[in-house]
Amino acid sequence: MAEAEIRPEERTLVEWLDQMDGEAEAAKADYSRHWEENAKLVKGDGQWRSTRTPLFLMNIIGNQYERKVAQVSESKPTFAVLSRTATLGSAAKVLDKTCRARLEEENFPLRIERLARCGMVMGSGLIATLWSPLADDVQFVVYDPRAVYLDPGVTEAAQLSQQALYVRIDHVMPLHEISRLCPGRGSLVQADARYSGFQPKVAGRDHGVLSAVGRAIARPWKRQEGSKSGPFKRAVIKEYWVRDPDVGSFPGGRRIIRGDGLILKDDPNEYWDGEFPFDMLDWRMDLESPYGYDDIQDLKKIQEALNRVGDAVVRNALFNSQTWVIADTNALDPQAWKAVTNEGGLIVKKRPMRDFRREPPPALPAYLFQLIQALPGMADLLTGNADSAGRRAGKGAMDSILDGLQTAGSPLARMIARRIEALVARVGKRLISRIIQFYMTNRLLSYHDPSGELIEYLYERSKLLVDDEGKSLIADELPKLHNKFRFLVQPYSSMAMTKMQRAQVALGLWQATMGRAYPIRRVLEHADVGDPDMLIAEAQAEQNSGLVPPPAPPVKR
Repeated sequence: MAEAEIRPEERTLVEWLDQMDGEAEAAKADYSRHWEENAKLVKGDGQWRSTRTPLFLMNIIGNQYERKVAQVSESKPTFAVLSRTATLGSAAKVLDKTCRARLEEENFPLRIERLARCGMVMGSGLIATLWSPLADDVQFVVYDPRAVYLDPGVTEAAQLSQQALYVRIDHVMPLHEISRLCPGRGSLVQADARYSGFQPKVAGRDHGVLSAVGRAIARPWKRQEGSKSGPFKRAVIKEYWVRDPDVGSFPGGRRIIRGDGLILKDDPNEYWDGEFPFDMLDWRMDLESPYGYDDIQDLKKIQEALNRVGDAVVRNALFNSQTWVIADTNALDPQAWKAVTNEGGLIVKKRPMRDFRREPPPALPAYLFQLIQALPGMADLLTGNADSAGRRAGKGAMDSILDGLQTAGSPLARMIARRIEALVARVGKRLISRIIQFYMTNRLLSYHDPSGELIEYLYERSKLLVDDEGKSLIADELPKLHNKFRFLVQPYSSMAMTKMQRAQVALGLWQATMGRAYPIRRVLEHADVGDPDMLIAEAQAEQNSGLVPPPAPPVKR
């Protein structure tokens, strides 16, 4: 970019942003030093630290990674939108159905899974709740932590939007997309050779454009001699969300888009909630930083020990399982020796009249095999993947259910699940604000209820802007209307095992009390198979029709 193209009034702003970059990058360096290694270990790269080809190799880290992520994100969290006042119950129902439809249309569980994957490998993940004018809808974007730089004054991931003075996101974008995003000034951005070229594939190593872009954000690779130009020209665009000290000009903060030394956009925060649109997940809490800790470094040495012991055992077993043939070198003529092969055994030629004996080795000690079995268990202990539920014996049915609920899943997995659910609640609060601000016209939405039935729902703006008595809300109150609603997530509902065992407990209580102390509606709520009121009404209608006989009362034991 030519020096003359930078306007004089931009220089102070660019220098200010440079100071942010230096501060944020220095604060992040210590937490991100293992991220690249962790990503390789999960894929199975770098787990054998020797030039010799191993005979035993087990990617226990990848297995633990998939199991832990599946355990904490296997079920859609159960939530409800409720009013904080006594006069907005009907508006809360409108928002509840609208949130369900939008989360399903965006396939939000996959966003949660991606956040969990980032969290286990890099200790944190970031999701943005954005309004897209192009799509004319709310969108959820999960960012790679390697592209995120935070104000070091933030000490808690859950408080990012309240504590952070600035957040920076790096985007690798093609030039034509930059020009579309920032008309006029975007055309002045020049291509960066690090992201616009590629190395031809050599000796089985892939240096394609996509892999280059994937590595560039965390550790930009330098262009090498002989690199070829790619089909698209790309550059890095830095997006800043800043709380400006001049709150009079930017009361909700400002959004700055920068291409190298050129300011492409500098706009006030458009969102009514006045917060940055980001929510952060810290996988394992760090009391001094929002980045959190990963699980991979704890598993690295266990995997290395398992592979070394396993390789030694397999190599020893293969070597000593061979049949040995010991013969004098002149026992056969040269032509006959050519017909004898080492396949299935080992042939040793000794000189005549020279002694050569093979002593069978002692049996491998039992503790080696015990160690091989114990090491995966140690990995389960560290990650919380051990299956501890449903292993009780000698107890009554009710006792087993209650005990199972207390021990369902590992406390470590439950802790992560609760952290994810807290993040979903924060995202839901942001979604409520976006719906109130941007859903200005009626929309036909749809979502699936827990029983799998497709529900079509007409969002009507007019029903959102009236209270339960039919009175219209004051227009000046709309920017703060989102504060009158709560987005509540049921604890541990993102773990399928917990959902199932809650339903079992509820059913057991209903049966034990014969329905007198525990209502069937609560059983249906925990089972999460549909709207409880609708299911009860349908069941009563069937019984009244005479087609279905009423159920027999539970037998008291």
